[in-house]
Amino acid sequence: MPVRPEAPQRAEPSRPSAEPRPPLDLSHLPPIRLGEQGYRPRNQLDFTPGPVPNAALGVPNLEVRGADDADEWQREFYRWLQDNLRYPRDAAEFGEQGLVGVRIITAPDGTVRRVELRTASRSITLNHYSQSVFRGAKLPAFKRPTSNEIEIDLRIRYNLIRR
Repeated sequence: MPVRPEAPQRAEPSRPSAEPRPPLDLSHLPPIRLGEQGYRPRNQLDFTPGPVPNAALGVPNLEVRGADDADEWQREFYRWLQDNLRYPRDAAEFGEQGLVGVRIITAPDGTVRRVELRTASRSITLNHYSQSVFRGAKLPAFKRPTSNEIEIDLRIRYNLIRR
């Protein structure tokens, strides 16, 4: 009977003896502001988020549920966006563009309770910034709320326009 050669023994890879670190908890810190207000780069980029074309998506870029005065409130909200929403500098410098959808849950007085990412772009920076700009924010108050929580679905198109 022929003798079979034994397979060579494999050495076990060495494993680090240190215990894994617990996850980093940043929940007690203030919201992250990734974009600088009023930042204008040297290469003449326009940092104004553009409108979302309704025909392309088949839906408006802003929907409000839970208040009767949504039409009046939208004008104030768009002014708030102009004052607070910026194109994140890192995303602009890397040429990142895209559409981000967020759901903002507010109290009738405009205090933001929670922000959820509904439609993600390919850019992590745009996705994070689109949420962080609303965390801890105070939006315009609703005059005729119909519930204790008002849902705002917002779609933000980040589009770089060279001038």
